[in-house]
Amino acid sequence: MKCTSFKPFESGCLKGFANLEITIEGKKAKLPSCKLFEKENSSWIAIQGIKGTDKEGQECFFPAFSFFSREDKQAFSDSAVDAIKLFMQEESRKEVNKSPSSDSLKDNDIFNDKDFPF
Repeated sequence: MKCTSFKPFESGCLKGFANLEITIEGKKAKLPSCKLFEKENSSWIAIQGIKGTDKEGQECFFPAFSFFSREDKQAFSDSAVDAIKLFMQEESRKEVNKSPSSDSLKDNDIFNDKDFPF
């Protein structure tokens, strides 16, 4: 799993949104706008849901996909959190090693807003 972008957004336990890339048997898939949460010493990921209506006609979100076991879900979340942390470390190193230039921050912005639907 690889994190391709991360946009910080702090609200309670929510820490930001990440675009993740997974590879299964050589095929790649993008998981956009995954939510990163942190509370106390725990971090976890929530996958963007699909908007719909429940049996009572109320708007709600349904899972885009689910896991067969709690262990599988935890392993996926752990891998995603690790990928986000690695991405943030690499981006931080790039900023530290970047020499001053006349480029504006916008030109070098790692948080490409077109990747995030909000």
